[in-house]
Amino acid sequence: MAIPKLEMARVTRRLDAYCDRMSMHSGGAGRFSWRARGNHVCVSEQRPDYSGLPGETTVVELARFHYDPATEGWTLSRRDGKRRLHPYEGSEDMRSFEELADRLEAEPAPPGA
Repeated sequence: MAIPKLEMARVTRRLDAYCDRMSMHSGGAGRFSWRARGNHVCVSEQRPDYSGLPGETTVVELARFHYDPATEGWTLSRRDGKRRLHPYEGSEDMRSFEELADRLEAEPAPPGA
């Protein structure tokens, strides 16, 4: 089951604004974006790949929201420096997308992400 349309409208509005704001704050070094697939919404950063050829970029997934249709709640996972997903610390009791998005925005990206 996909994310309900009303919930997806909230996600779209919130993450479009977040990605625009983060892209502006990166000073042009990175471009933030998000995508939805099934019950997951991933937030990523595209930035220059300084170890590759000029003009090459790399995409790093920073966080993943997961919608549970049974509970109509959300969970949030974040990438660590080794790019493994872990539950977002301190978000265990949060179930609304808005609360989790607030939490994501309040924290800097993990080192090496």
